[in-house]
Amino acid sequence: MKLFNPSPTYIIRLQIVKQGEQTEYINLEETTIEEVKVFLEEILKRETFSPFETGRVTSINIREALGGKNGKATSISFRGFSPQYIHDLIIKNIPN
Repeated sequence: MKLFNPSPTYIIRLQIVKQGEQTEYINLEETTIEEVKVFLEEILKRETFSPFETGRVTSINIREALGGKNGKATSISFRGFSPQYIHDLIIKNIPN
């Protein structure tokens, strides 16, 4: 008999932040930081951004994690969309 000890899972955590608005989170598996960053850049390029947009910056923080330990991180920042809109956009475009 042996005590069950689950192995740590490698995931990519997305944190979508904009000051003054609710933060959104998404956890992804079976991918890398580089793949996620390329995926996000592709779906954001399809959206209409105004070069004259003012207001607070929305940031997507991308971090790898193995179990409870954080690893490398990167981020993408832009103006013009709420965290909820970006969250829904990502969920809608994730391939099944």
